[in-house]
Amino acid sequence: MIEQGVACILQNLPGFIALLNMLLKPLLLFFFFSCAVHVYAQHHFVQYNDKNGLPSNLVYFVYQDKKGFIWIATDEGVCRFDGSEFRHYNTPDGLGSNEVFRIAEDTSGKLFFYTSDNALSYYEKGRIQNASALGFKGKLLISTFSSLFFSSDNRLCANFGFSQYQYPFTGSGVDTVYSLTQPQKEYSYKTPTGTKTVAASALAFLKKELADEGISYENIFTKPFRLAFSGDTLLLVTKNFVSLYKISGKQIFKIKRIDFTGEANAVDLIKPDILSVTSFNKGTQIISLNNESSRQQFNPAGFTTHSLVDREGNYWLATYN
Repeated sequence: MIEQGVACILQNLPGFIALLNMLLKPLLLFFFFSCAVHVYAQHHFVQYNDKNGLPSNLVYFVYQDKKGFIWIATDEGVCRFDGSEFRHYNTPDGLGSNEVFRIAEDTSGKLFFYTSDNALSYYEKGRIQNASALGFKGKLLISTFSSLFFSSDNRLCANFGFSQYQYPFTGSGVDTVYSLTQPQKEYSYKTPTGTKTVAASALAFLKKELADEGISYENIFTKPFRLAFSGDTLLLVTKNFVSLYKISGKQIFKIKRIDFTGEANAVDLIKPDILSVTSFNKGTQIISLNNESSRQQFNPAGFTTHSLVDREGNYWLATYN
């Protein structure tokens, strides 16, 4: 059993060593042999907590940037891990708040941090600044079950319910896709790989699917859900299951449904075809969209908050103490 903090599960031990070698060649051997490595059910575990680098054992989010660095969001700031050392950033360094909930990277490589004061800060060239320096004047008001990402045309987007909130970096408004009071024939959702169009008739089909599960599309805070896309596949994401659909024009076809064990805390696509389900009492489930029978289960102490699969195929599990 893993204690609180963040754990790296080495599915690809040679690849992990190669990653460390790329980030920090001179200190590779020192790091590898000085870290705590645990073997559990044929997996190698490396554990990080407040005793060996993290400022806190409460970890909300883990992210790998385009350069390969691992970023860890905690309630005491954000850390950048270079393969050997953690570099801490907090409010004196430019964060709006020390409690960092989400991390997203834009198309140019700027890293954005969503903090507990509903503000947005960004990291570029070793410095953290308020996003107002880029023209962002609003506040982010997103649910814990929302997604947060940059689209292919560099719009900051959050999906929640059937809505997508698009935050421009000019002015203080927010563009909303889908509104109960302003129905349209079709809706365009931005994604990291392009724009996807969903007909109103397809959303009506999804509403019925939700109603059959006792989920109201109007009261999304009680039983939250959101839409996501994996290539041309539409995902209806809830705390108890994910359903996959194929859309063809105005028609929608259900491909499959994937059920979870326990109620999820977070459900994320950590790769285009890999689903991570973190929960309060059932650990973390890693599920392939293409091969559900390959589902993996990991059980850190406490409950897990987020997962990451890095470029070498290793899993990072964030926990809440």
